[in-house]
Amino acid sequence: MTTAYLIDVEPGDWMAAYRLANTLLHAGFAVVWTLEPFDAQGRTYQRGTFVLPAQGDLTAAASAAARGGVELVGPVRVEVPLLPLGVPRVAVYGGGGAPYNYARILAALGFLVEFIEPEAVKGGALKDADVFMMPGGGLQAMKGQIDPLGEPGCRAIDRWVRSGGMYVGSCAGAFDAAIVSESFVAACPAQRCMQLINARVWNSLDTEWIGLASPGVGILRARVARPDHPVMFHLPPSFEIVHYNGPLFEPAHEVVDGASEAEGLAIVDGTGERFTPSEYFLRFSGYSGRPGRDTLIGRAVEAGVRTVVAGTLDRGRVVLFGSHPEFGENLVMDRVGVPALMLANAVLWQSSVRPRREIRSPQSGAVEQPIEVQAAAARASARRIVSLAAELQTASLDPLPVWLHEDLAMSTFGLPGHEVWAQTLSEFTRLAGDLETQLRRLEDAAARASANASAPPSNRGARVSVALRSASAALAYRVPDSRRRDFGFEGLQQALDRCEGMLRRAVSGWSVALPPSPNPYAHFESSPYHLAAGSYLAASGVLANACALVSACADQLDVHIDAAALEGMAAGFTARG
Repeated sequence: MTTAYLIDVEPGDWMAAYRLANTLLHAGFAVVWTLEPFDAQGRTYQRGTFVLPAQGDLTAAASAAARGGVELVGPVRVEVPLLPLGVPRVAVYGGGGAPYNYARILAALGFLVEFIEPEAVKGGALKDADVFMMPGGGLQAMKGQIDPLGEPGCRAIDRWVRSGGMYVGSCAGAFDAAIVSESFVAACPAQRCMQLINARVWNSLDTEWIGLASPGVGILRARVARPDHPVMFHLPPSFEIVHYNGPLFEPAHEVVDGASEAEGLAIVDGTGERFTPSEYFLRFSGYSGRPGRDTLIGRAVEAGVRTVVAGTLDRGRVVLFGSHPEFGENLVMDRVGVPALMLANAVLWQSSVRPRREIRSPQSGAVEQPIEVQAAAARASARRIVSLAAELQTASLDPLPVWLHEDLAMSTFGLPGHEVWAQTLSEFTRLAGDLETQLRRLEDAAARASANASAPPSNRGARVSVALRSASAALAYRVPDSRRRDFGFEGLQQALDRCEGMLRRAVSGWSVALPPSPNPYAHFESSPYHLAAGSYLAASGVLANACALVSACADQLDVHIDAAALEGMAAGFTARG
C-alpha cells in the first residue's frame, strides 16, 4: 500500500507522460509502474500508470508536470503491485538498415539513446547498455545487417542477452533474432549464432530476400493478445501498425537452448484500404482491395499469426516486432503513432532489472563541429534538396515515364506507384520545414546547454556538457568511405549529401529505359522512382532521417537540462526499488 501521486497517461498525449516520468527518473526521483488496474478518485487507472510515492517535496515535480501539460493526480492510495523503474540506456544498431526513427521516438520520450556500430558490438560495448535495438533493414535487408557483425558480433549479442540484456528488433531486425529457414542460414551462417527466441518466421520462402516472403506494405490491423504484458500497457484492444515486408511469427518449441516459450503479444487481425499485398506490388490495377486466400496477408489473417512476440533467454529478454512500431502511418512514416508505446514500454520494463550504466558512443571519436556551423551547412543542403524535388515534381508525366509504369513502380500503402510518387514529392517542402524547426530547437537547446554546463553544482553541469559534446559528435559523424554497408547510421551532413545525390541521379535519369523484373526493388540504383520516393530508403526517407537525427539530439539535450534543473529537489525521493 502506497500513498502517491499519479502521472496521468492520456491516450491522445501519452508521450508527455512518458517524457515526464523519464525526466524525473534522470533527476533522481523514484517512479514506479502499476502492474494491475486500480480505482482512484472515481475512475479506473490502467496497468502501466506512473506512480510517484509521496515522499519528500513534490513541488518541483508538480511544476515540471505543469510545464509539460501533464496532470499529477493525488494524493491517492495505491494498493496494487508496483514495479520500480530505472534510467535505461538504449543502444541502437547503426551498422545497417533504418535506425533513426527509434532514436527520434525514444529521445522524445526522455530515454538515453546512442547509436552503436558493429565494430563496437564485436568489441564488447554492449556490456554497458540495457537495451539493444535492431531496426528494419536496408536494401539487402537481414543479410545487410548481419554481415558487418559476422559470427563474432552475433555471438557477442547472444552472450549479452543471456547475461541480462534486452534485444528489441523490428522487421529485418526481428527476423535476425528468430528461427529462420535453412536457406537463409546457408546464405548467412552467422545468423544461427543469434537465434534468441523460440519463435519461427511463419512467412519463410526463398525470394529476393532469401528466406522471407513479404506479406505486403501498408497498414495492418493488430489485436492485442496479452493486455497484461508490460510491453502492451496502454495499447487499445485493436490498433493499426505499419508493416513493410517483414516477418510474422509462429511458436517453436524448445529449439533455442535456454529460451522460454515465446509469448504472442499481438496477432494480425486484418488490413484496410491503405495496404498493398506483395502479390500486387507490380500489378496494382488488378487488386480488388480485399486480400483473400490468394494473398499471403489474407492467409496470415485467417491463421491469426503473431506480429509481436516476446520471451526470455536465460537472464535476458527478447521482444520482436514483425511490423514497425517506430514508423508512422504517412508515406514518409515520420509521424509517431500509438504503436510506439510498445517500444517505450519494452525499454521501461527492462529498466526495472538493469542498473544505470554508461555506454561508449560510436560517434564519440568524430571531429566535433559547433552546432551552429553544422546547422548552417544543413540549411544550405536543404535548399538544394527542395529545389531538386521541385524540379522532379513539376516535370511532365505525359506521357508517363517508363519507370512509373505499374510493372516497375512498386505499389505501397494501397496506392499505385504514380500516386506514391506525387504524394511523396509533395512532402519534401514540409520535411525541409520540419528540418528547419528541429535545427532551431537544437540551436536553442545547445545555447541553454552551454549556459548550464558551467552552472553549479559541477556534476550537473558536467553531465549537460557531455550531452552537448555527444550531440555535436553524433551530428558530425561520417561513416568512413572504406566501410561499405547497407544504409545504417550516418551523421547529419552525410545524410543530407546522400539525399541530394539521390535526387540528382533521379533528375538525370528521367529518360532511363528499364526492363521489367519480378523483384520490385530491382532497379533501386537507377529508377528515379526508387531514388526519390519509392520507399523509406529513397531520398524522401533520407531527408526524414535527417530531421529525426536533429530532433533526437535536441530532445536529448532538453531532457538533460530539465533533469539538471530538477536534480537536488528530489530529497527523500531516491529509492528505486
